[in-house]
Amino acid sequence: MKKIVRITEGEINNIVSKVIKEQRDDIPKDVKMVYNKYLMSPEIEDYIFEDSWHDAQFMWENNEFQDGEEIIEMLAHGFTFMAATMYIYGEGFDDNYELEAEMSEKLLKYYDNEQIVRKVLENINHPEKEEVFAFIDKVKGITPGSIKLAKRRRGVKLSGNDLYKHILDKYIRPVMAQHDMDEFGDDFGYYDNVIGWGIEQYLKSEKPDKEEDWDYRDELENEIKDYWSPI
Repeated sequence: MKKIVRITEGEINNIVSKVIKEQRDDIPKDVKMVYNKYLMSPEIEDYIFEDSWHDAQFMWENNEFQDGEEIIEMLAHGFTFMAATMYIYGEGFDDNYELEAEMSEKLLKYYDNEQIVRKVLENINHPEKEEVFAFIDKVKGITPGSIKLAKRRRGVKLSGNDLYKHILDKYIRPVMAQHDMDEFGDDFGYYDNVIGWGIEQYLKSEKPDKEEDWDYRDELENEIKDYWSPI
């Protein structure tokens, strides 16, 4: 008679963390570099939202995939190939298509398909990225009742100065690049607007727990001003 061994969720997490750490220790340096420098580059969003995402969505709606894993595999292949293309041009290996295909295969070998797709999406600043997250959750069978799992997969929540820096770098500075201070009556009006717009983008993209709490928006705005001290 087989013996049933019961383990807790914490023990499962410890096992998974240990396996992931062991796998990461085996990853070659050039693969780690491409993963961090190119696959995690915000520039990769140009490829995702020009072709890959819309093609995958169309194919899913026309029943061209057998299951959710197959569509995630397609997205991961597309993302890694784009990163490999960026790599050969960025590191001076122009038109070395064999190296391009080889690096894409290595990324897929050492990193999980869903991990690749979710981490790439976390790292870009595009208004449609939450649409892709929701789509992946749907094909993976993640329901509103298990939304905590979906959020946990997206990464660790930030707080305090780490959160303010994240919002400033990822959402407010891009807004500043699109608007000149001369468009506003004074410095105060300029910074009030770009901070407010940046916070709005953050809330739309990352959907924190207090997304609908207007007091929280005001609190974020004041805390970011204190942290940043733009004027």
